[in-house]
Amino acid sequence: MSEEIEENKANEIPKMKKIKIRTLIVLASLVIFLIIAFIQCRVEYISALEIGEEYANVVMQNEKYKLYIGVTNFIIVFFMIYITNGLIKKGLRTFFEEDQKEMPKLPNKSLALVGALITSLIVSNMFLQKVILFVNTALFGIPDPIYGMDIGFYIFQAPLIGQLLYYGTTLFMLLTVYTVVYYLVCFNKFFDGVNGQTLRKNTFIKQLLFNAMVIIIFIALIMTFNIQNIGTDRFLNLNNELETEMVGAGVSGNIKIWGYRILAVVMIISVYMAIRAFKKDKSKQVIKSLAVVPVYLVLLFVVTLGYDILFVKGNELDKQKSYIKTNIDYTKTAYDIELDGENLVESTGTITR
Repeated sequence: MSEEIEENKANEIPKMKKIKIRTLIVLASLVIFLIIAFIQCRVEYISALEIGEEYANVVMQNEKYKLYIGVTNFIIVFFMIYITNGLIKKGLRTFFEEDQKEMPKLPNKSLALVGALITSLIVSNMFLQKVILFVNTALFGIPDPIYGMDIGFYIFQAPLIGQLLYYGTTLFMLLTVYTVVYYLVCFNKFFDGVNGQTLRKNTFIKQLLFNAMVIIIFIALIMTFNIQNIGTDRFLNLNNELETEMVGAGVSGNIKIWGYRILAVVMIISVYMAIRAFKKDKSKQVIKSLAVVPVYLVLLFVVTLGYDILFVKGNELDKQKSYIKTNIDYTKTAYDIELDGENLVESTGTITR
């Protein structure tokens, strides 16, 4: 009995050392984070104070925004990593039970805390200007001619929404990589090999499939959101000495808008069906489901090209005239300019795309 007690005590010593090391790493990360944040704040405040006290007040207001952004991000990332680690432990437990090994205490809260601190330091600076614009939203009272949104939306709100979508995509990609690395490290450290069938049915695969679905949804949302950039395409080239190009939404714009909207839905459905087929071990169905997206892209390209050749090219100036007028009117409004003369666009014979 005494030998077993001594053996248990001997095993507890390395565990206590590991816990102490993790605690020190977390505390060191927290101290470094606070020092960097203080230095950044102090440098910006002193620099602004040299210009004028009113600028120093602006800096302090910005620092408050950075604090709000950092705290919000910290809470979100901490719990996402914490939940991910919990699922990883659940998946690894199956392999330990299969090998009849005692599962060691794996890091969770320490990794979540360090990861949340690092991302918060980066994100608080990355999102600052866009959050300031979003908080100080103003309406112009001028609707966008294509989507009907107030112009102020594109200046004050759209930048933050777009960056949040890209950030969400990046975050889930990093969580996916993190999950894979965590499993690989544990497999190499604690096991000589793993059962392929057990791995296929494990939480590990379920995590990867879930993350893949979320990433595709984010990508579809980004694609749908970026449809607004169609309004900045070059849609007409006047074959004159200056090679003048018209920028804005053209007659083919509606096809592109609805084409990409449908593409976003097709992508989500395609990946969802592929995941279902994968779970049922139907490899051919997986390939067929994923092949829907490239087939649709080819079809969209053919339809757009065919519409341009058959319906637009024949009499392009007349087809684009209303779009040209709308783009010129909104350009005049945007830059507060007046142009003399009614006939701003005249047919010179040849017009090319």
